[in-house]
Amino acid sequence: MLKFKFHQLHSTVVNGVNAANITKIIDILIEKGALGHEDMSALQRRICPRQQWRALLKQLHTSENPEAFVQLYCAIRNQPRLQRLVDRIDDFELPGKCEASRFVTTSLLCGRPCDNDVMIMMTIGNMKLNLMIVFT
Repeated sequence: MLKFKFHQLHSTVVNGVNAANITKIIDILIEKGALGHEDMSALQRRICPRQQWRALLKQLHTSENPEAFVQLYCAIRNQPRLQRLVDRIDDFELPGKCEASRFVTTSLLCGRPCDNDVMIMMTIGNMKLNLMIVFT
């Protein structure tokens, strides 16, 4: 879901982050394990922060890490100056019907505890997905 949103909003995401935030986001992704040492080396070869940002997004899109875009979203969400970008990502309509609220989605993705178990039901095209999240 997030990977699709980032793909559809690529220009907005690329242009919505400044150089200072790019460095912070990369640092967070390394700390969370979404980027490895080889990925970091490839990014460091790029001088321009905008080129680093584009390369980072490309690496995440080709990554086999299922948490990559969750970690990216959380890293962006933790940057106060990027609230407009977070709102744009949150408000982007997925094709199909999603019954998860914005609050539930962001609280689940970024590890904030909820009072109760959460059920997310989603239909994208012909595919139906039911996901039960249980906090223990």
